[in-house]
Amino acid sequence: MSDSRAQDCATAIVAAFARYNTAVWPMQFVLNAIALAIVVLAIRGRGGRWVAALLSLLWAWMALAYHFAFFASINPAAWLFGSVFLLGAAWTAWVGGLRSRLQFGGLHGLRGWTGMAAIVFALAVYPALGLWLGHRYPAV
Repeated sequence: MSDSRAQDCATAIVAAFARYNTAVWPMQFVLNAIALAIVVLAIRGRGGRWVAALLSLLWAWMALAYHFAFFASINPAAWLFGSVFLLGAAWTAWVGGLRSRLQFGGLHGLRGWTGMAAIVFALAVYPALGLWLGHRYPAV
């Protein structure tokens, strides 16, 4: 891919972020509150069904509100990405929410700490990195 084409692609992605963030404002606060509730419930090792249900909600939101509604306008593969997110949402809702077969057990062992590292990266490091690199709302 040429440098100009890569720049065009990056510009299109950032523009999609801006359109999404502007359209869904102020849902970002609700979505982050849900994510933090999931973290608290998971660390406490309680609310497995609630954790699964809330995770399912977030996965479905990303499929519908981002991939299908915004990202698909610049990348046809977004339909595939969104479909995978919807399948993940359905699976998590079924196995964890309805059948209560998923366990969320805090910070025990490598899996717990790896999961926490991924959460901290997603909720704190990634946004801070974007700011440090000069990305400003709503194009983040």
